[in-house]
Amino acid sequence: MSASERLDMLFKKIKLENDFFPDFSFYKKFFEGSINSVIDSGWSGLARLKKFTISQDMFPFLWNEEIYNRHRLVNEITSRDNGLSRQYRAGLAILVSAELERIFEVETESNFYPEFKRDCVEFRIKLAHLLPGDFDYLYEIKKLDPSKDEEYIGLWRRAGMRASKDPKFYEYFWSTIKRKPGASNRKLEVLSKMDSADIYSDAILGEVSKRGTKKVKRALVSRLARDINSQVWNIKNAERSLKEDSEQKEVLLKLNKWKENFDNLESALMLFADCDDREILSDMIDVVSHENLTWLIPAASKYYYLSQRIESKIARGSK
Repeated sequence: MSASERLDMLFKKIKLENDFFPDFSFYKKFFEGSINSVIDSGWSGLARLKKFTISQDMFPFLWNEEIYNRHRLVNEITSRDNGLSRQYRAGLAILVSAELERIFEVETESNFYPEFKRDCVEFRIKLAHLLPGDFDYLYEIKKLDPSKDEEYIGLWRRAGMRASKDPKFYEYFWSTIKRKPGASNRKLEVLSKMDSADIYSDAILGEVSKRGTKKVKRALVSRLARDINSQVWNIKNAERSLKEDSEQKEVLLKLNKWKENFDNLESALMLFADCDDREILSDMIDVVSHENLTWLIPAASKYYYLSQRIESKIARGSK
């Protein structure tokens, strides 16, 4: 069985509500559009014809009639090069994903084909970004049995590492990393994915500050310092703008948000205040606010140069 035949089989029970049936005026427009596309002989002509054909009016009709082309039509749900709005494609994604979930949970190979479950998971992952809200990858993983569903857990895990914005997802996989060779590299991978998703986890921050290896601590402190610098830059620009025009309500709202972000990030960074690693202390001295610098003095006392930097920064701030 070919890949296209497998997908047609997965989607065979889905039927869409349809009130469109082609009439003379449709065929006339379609013929004119086809002629123009041929004459145009470029991408734009074909694009116009596709948007006319793969439209919200016509898609249900095509889906119901072209049962052996559903493997092609289903890809239009994730495409923006057609006449389907994002909202409409999201509705289709909900319908298709629900059917694939049902098939995965209740159907058997005898009714479908070997590896049909893998196809269900892979296509649901493909549709996930269209579903409303943040897709819950951890929920999908916890439904599975690790003793027999390792393959599907791996698929959901890799998808979540690319797209999840849920701290609990990363906390879950962090908790599965055992202390053995290579553990630090796996933790660094999780931190990198969280960085890409622009999220932090209080639980992971707390654990790393207390028990993290030097390499993992350095990576997390470096990210915190970078993000604090970004907030400081935003705050300074906003304050400069408000000096010119204090009535900018939108700028004022952003300024308050950036100040809140700064406070939260600095609080997280101060969890590492007793760490006496030279690289970590150097990053912290660069970004910690004046009133918190004194907390770094005990850890920095073994490094003359760092101690001098702290004293100098405190002196400048007190003037």
